[in-house]
Amino acid sequence: MPPRKRRSRGFIEQLPSGSHRAVVYAGTDPLTGRPRYVRETVKTYDGAKKAVTRLQAQVDEDKQPKSNITVRQAIEQ
Repeated sequence: MPPRKRRSRGFIEQLPSGSHRAVVYAGTDPLTGRPRYVRETVKTYDGAKKAVTRLQAQVDEDKQPKSNITVRQAIEQ
């Protein structure tokens, strides 16, 4: 059986303005069940590669918010 290819956790997309956005998957939101992503916009592709690495480390250390819920939504629940 051949080894399985790992899915990348982050990617870089080019914006219409010419800037680049680094996007990293950060798991699922425990309250809504929807996927969460951490994003950062930079001007250069090289900067975006560094941002992907930094965001992946941030996700690995659990330094991002666990949910995208607002304070109002939390109070209502």
